[in-house]
Amino acid sequence: MRFADTLLPEFDNEMRITRTLLERIPFDQADTKPNPKSRTLIELASHIANLTRFGQMIVTADERDFAAPGPPIVQQ
Repeated sequence: MRFADTLLPEFDNEMRITRTLLERIPFDQADTKPNPKSRTLIELASHIANLTRFGQMIVTADERDFAAPGPPIVQQ
Protein backbone atom coordinates (compact mmCIF):
# COMPACT_ATOMS: atom_id res chain seq x y z
CA MET A 1 0.00 0.00 0.00
CA ARG A 2 1.30 3.43 -0.92
CA PHE A 3 1.92 6.08 1.73
CA ALA A 4 -0.60 8.41 0.06
CA ASP A 5 -3.30 5.73 0.28
CA THR A 6 -3.03 5.74 4.07
CA LEU A 7 -2.37 9.45 4.55
CA LEU A 8 -5.02 11.01 2.32
CA PRO A 9 -8.14 9.56 4.02
CA GLU A 10 -6.84 10.72 7.40
CA PHE A 11 -5.99 14.15 6.00
CA ASP A 12 -9.45 14.48 4.43
CA ASN A 13 -11.06 13.63 7.76
CA GLU A 14 -8.89 16.17 9.61
CA MET A 15 -9.77 18.86 7.06
CA ARG A 16 -13.48 18.12 7.46
CA ILE A 17 -13.15 18.56 11.23
CA THR A 18 -11.03 21.70 10.80
CA ARG A 19 -13.56 23.29 8.43
CA THR A 20 -16.36 22.54 10.90
CA LEU A 21 -14.37 24.16 13.70
CA LEU A 22 -13.50 27.26 11.68
CA GLU A 23 -17.13 27.70 10.59
CA ARG A 24 -18.09 27.99 14.26
CA ILE A 25 -15.71 30.82 15.12
CA PRO A 26 -17.80 33.86 16.08
CA PHE A 27 -15.96 36.44 13.98
CA ASP A 28 -18.03 39.23 15.51
CA GLN A 29 -16.25 38.31 18.77
CA ALA A 30 -12.87 37.55 17.24
CA ASP A 31 -10.90 39.38 19.93
CA THR A 32 -12.40 37.17 22.65
CA LYS A 33 -9.92 34.99 24.52
CA PRO A 34 -10.93 31.56 25.85
CA ASN A 35 -8.53 32.18 28.73
CA PRO A 36 -6.74 35.40 29.81
CA LYS A 37 -3.38 33.81 28.89
CA SER A 38 -4.64 32.55 25.51
CA ARG A 39 -4.44 34.13 22.10
CA THR A 40 -7.59 35.67 20.66
CA LEU A 41 -10.07 33.49 18.78
CA ILE A 42 -8.98 34.96 15.44
CA GLU A 43 -5.32 34.22 16.23
CA LEU A 44 -6.18 30.66 17.23
CA ALA A 45 -8.31 30.16 14.12
CA SER A 46 -5.50 31.50 11.91
CA HIS A 47 -3.04 29.15 13.56
CA ILE A 48 -5.29 26.15 12.94
CA ALA A 49 -5.91 27.16 9.33
CA ASN A 50 -2.17 27.58 8.69
CA LEU A 51 -1.25 24.18 10.12
CA THR A 52 -2.30 22.55 6.85
CA ARG A 53 0.68 24.18 5.15
CA PHE A 54 3.04 22.05 7.23
CA GLY A 55 1.86 18.95 5.36
CA GLN A 56 3.00 20.37 2.05
CA MET A 57 6.28 21.54 3.56
CA ILE A 58 7.00 18.13 5.09
CA VAL A 59 6.26 16.27 1.86
CA THR A 60 8.14 18.61 -0.48
CA ALA A 61 11.17 19.71 1.58
CA ASP A 62 14.31 17.66 2.05
CA GLU A 63 14.83 19.11 5.51
CA ARG A 64 13.56 21.82 7.81
CA ASP A 65 15.35 23.54 10.68
CA PHE A 66 12.82 24.95 13.13
CA ALA A 67 15.48 26.38 15.40
CA ALA A 68 15.53 30.12 14.86
CA PRO A 69 18.91 31.82 15.08
CA GLY A 70 19.56 33.63 18.34
CA PRO A 71 18.01 33.15 21.77
CA PRO A 72 14.58 31.54 22.13
CA ILE A 73 11.56 33.83 22.28
CA VAL A 74 9.94 33.80 25.70
CA GLN A 75 6.28 34.78 25.90
CA GLN A 76 4.95 36.28 29.11
